Amino acid sequence: LVIAANVFFSAHHRRGVVQEIRRVLKPDGRALITDWESSFSGMGPQEEHVITSKEARELLEMNGFTYMQDVPAGEFHWGFIVRKNAA
Repeated sequence: LVIAANVFFSAHHRRGVVQEIRRVLKPDGRALITDWESSFSGMGPQEEHVITSKEARELLEMNGFTYMQDVPAGEFHWGFIVRKNAA
């Protein structure tokens, strides 16, 4: 299991983060991904750094993962679980 909590908003190379998650997981391994829903007037990251759940899911799916389910992540975050596709 990999937990990537509040990682994508601060990553300059998001695809590289996804590739590293894929590298360390066994086939059919799972990853929990959570990040900021918005900037919330400066409480969270700068607005231009926010990644939506849809954008993150598309990035993961394009790089060898299958979406499994959304998970509750609190008032200010989104979250979901993905599974690494077999090679």
